[in-house]
Amino acid sequence: MSGTPVKIGPFTNGLNILNEPTTIADTECVELLNFDVDLDGSIVSRPPIVEISNGIAGGTHYLGMFISTTGVVYFIYQIGTTCRAYDVAGNSWSTIASNTIISNCVQYQNKLWLIADVTSASNGGSWEPVGGFTLVATMPRGIFGCVYKERLFIATGPGSTNPSRINFSGAANFSSWTGTDFFDIANGDGQYILRIHSWAGQIAVFKQNSTYTFGYDSLPTKGVTQLQSNTIGIASTWALAEFENTLYVLWGNYLYSVTNWNWDQINIKVPFSLYSYKAKTSWTDFTVSIVNNRLIVRFYDNFYVYGLKTRAFSMWRFNTASFTPSSFVRYPLLDSTTGQTFYMCADYDKSKSRVYKFIDTVNGANTETFDCSITTKTYDFNVPYTFKRLFHWGVDLFAKTQVQFKVIPIAYNIPVTWGQLNSQGIKWSQLKSWARVLDVSLDVSDSATSANPTNVRTYIKLVKSLRFRQLAFRIISTVDGSINTGPLRIFSVTAFTNNKELVTKKIS
Repeated sequence: MSGTPVKIGPFTNGLNILNEPTTIADTECVELLNFDVDLDGSIVSRPPIVEISNGIAGGTHYLGMFISTTGVVYFIYQIGTTCRAYDVAGNSWSTIASNTIISNCVQYQNKLWLIADVTSASNGGSWEPVGGFTLVATMPRGIFGCVYKERLFIATGPGSTNPSRINFSGAANFSSWTGTDFFDIANGDGQYILRIHSWAGQIAVFKQNSTYTFGYDSLPTKGVTQLQSNTIGIASTWALAEFENTLYVLWGNYLYSVTNWNWDQINIKVPFSLYSYKAKTSWTDFTVSIVNNRLIVRFYDNFYVYGLKTRAFSMWRFNTASFTPSSFVRYPLLDSTTGQTFYMCADYDKSKSRVYKFIDTVNGANTETFDCSITTKTYDFNVPYTFKRLFHWGVDLFAKTQVQFKVIPIAYNIPVTWGQLNSQGIKWSQLKSWARVLDVSLDVSDSATSANPTNVRTYIKLVKSLRFRQLAFRIISTVDGSINTGPLRIFSVTAFTNNKELVTKKIS
């Protein structure tokens, strides 16, 4: 008797780390690392992220983008106390301003307008590739700026005398600042402005724990401020992204989608948690960015990936310990090698000078070695009061590398010998009840390797038989993100089981 086949998957609902592993949906996982949930329901290993050699020193902090009249695309970075422009296609750097700390920049009338941070030794101004940098001595300093109705608005933010103030320029003249053209947003509430964003015909103003909008018909001095939330703000200046008329905002460890100022928390089943693999000084601990149909949230050293079409989460991490990419920014032209869109990342570690490139497709040119793993929910196959027998199980997948397969039985009563206690140096104070002396985990492993030169979908049969009451499945592989090792794609798991006997102990 070979047992009754039970299909597990597809894993269309992605990650669920909120609920107990036995209670999550059959279409969810307790671990989904370096996978994306695809539109067909399968899970597929992510493309690689590669470092670009740039020949600079000091940390890179992304500020904005500038496209010249000749079509050259510059990414603007703060590197130490110097603001620089990076010609992505030419892989060359230009210095915009030295001894100046820039917090943000915008493009207007074929010029780049740079907003100096409140800690900067020099003021901001304008820049163009031919004419260079022009200081604007009257331009206010601040944390962020945006263009709204042909004016530049600058939020002063933390560290300023009036952290709830927004200054605005003359109409169509970003060099014109009177010093009296400003307004305050809930001044004196103990919060400072972290981000402003022109959206839906208004300026969205995000403070630490509240959100407002500002708009006007003819003059900013006759504008109207409206409270949109007195409990939700933003985690950091770069913790916001816009996709198809929807804002995505990180506040604390809650991720919200905002449509018509209706707030919907989308990470209820994936609470973001602190993970820091080494001590470092970061430009910022939180970023939110759009990568095609993904929303990527960096929460310290964790990267949470939300499918904007599949509405499912996974997580990304990097085997290369020195990799610390910050927010992803789309390059406005196609990659000349692959014909695909690609994204650039600065480095959130202030001690690093890396710039990263991410092409959203598997190819032969870019490689990055990383581990992929999935752990399913814990199954009792709807009969919690019996022991079952697993005759064999298998995985429907597409793989080109060695894949490790584990079946993990969950057992309460696991025999422990005196020799085990002695060899592990267990003390009496560490022991629990006689029925469960220690917390011991079991797993049964197998592996398979296939070069798969014909690129066909295969079924891997795993013949290990075991007795269990509850069990979970785990699949692990290491790929380099290229067409030589992937992509690794997993469709489903099938277990062949039968009920064996009722449980006999009071606790099993």
